[in-house]
Amino acid sequence: MKRALLLLLAIALVATPAPVNAQDRLPRKFLFAGIGVGIGLGITAAYSAGNFSKNIGWCTSPECVGIVSSVGFGFVGYLVGREVDQHYALRYRAAPPISLQGNTRALRTRATTLALDRSLLAAHGDDGVELVAALPALAYLGHRGQGLRDVTGTAVDDTRQRLLLGTTTGLYLYTLSGDAPGTRVLSGETAAVAPRGERVAVATATALRIGTVAGDSVSWRADSTTAADRITALRWQRDDLLWVLTESALWAYGVSADDSVTMLGRVDLRGSLRRLAVRDTLAAIAAGSEGVYLVDIRTPAAPREIAQWSEPRYVYDVALWRDALAVAA
Repeated sequence: MKRALLLLLAIALVATPAPVNAQDRLPRKFLFAGIGVGIGLGITAAYSAGNFSKNIGWCTSPECVGIVSSVGFGFVGYLVGREVDQHYALRYRAAPPISLQGNTRALRTRATTLALDRSLLAAHGDDGVELVAALPALAYLGHRGQGLRDVTGTAVDDTRQRLLLGTTTGLYLYTLSGDAPGTRVLSGETAAVAPRGERVAVATATALRIGTVAGDSVSWRADSTTAADRITALRWQRDDLLWVLTESALWAYGVSADDSVTMLGRVDLRGSLRRLAVRDTLAAIAAGSEGVYLVDIRTPAAPREIAQWSEPRYVYDVALWRDALAVAA
């Protein structure tokens, strides 16, 4: 019996290989199999030490219990470890996980989204927006919109020292300095907000509005542009060109000097479109279960899909940086 247990223990130790050089990581299927064999050996040792008859039926001898328990738990450990390895390979198919050094600043609210302009960061969540100076250190600057719930979008303008805060009840304008209360400059649900100089584009539940910021107020055009479906993101490419992402299409709108809006072109896409990144002649779109779309936008009147990457299970957001596409999935 002792020889059999020692043999099983030796097999468990040998089954644990050296770390993988590329990622310095043990394959979990072998590690968990070794742990399973160890559990089986422990059960066998406890069974052997028991003060009772061990010949009461089929496979009740210590030798048989040791073999069955060790092989059984080892096999279960192998299956669990293989599943863990498959998930790991899916997440880090291109490179191993990284560990970055950084600073930490505690927030008072549960932040869900960040907005950044130059060296100023705004974090909004379930209780307004908290402002943090990103450089040279994470200096806490204050809390705006306390008591506001269901924040849907934030746009911070470091140059003009103002903050636009969209909620399900309206759009609010705050100054970044001092403790002056915010002003509600538009009533109704706000789905997305995008400033451009003194202009601001806002998506309501059913329409696109363009306004001009003057002091602590915004003057809006009397008319609005009705959207075909719900707007999820807005991006200015230049002063006279606004890209609008809805749940089913990417739209290009021309915005004239008097803030009138003209639809230039669109491209229909599959999936539930969520987020939009625009750089030069390229737009990247996070499309949920449909993955990521790349759209050629050099001709606003005729944007066209040029690629789709659908391997991720679900894509929440995208970003374009130099020659790289970053995907949050």
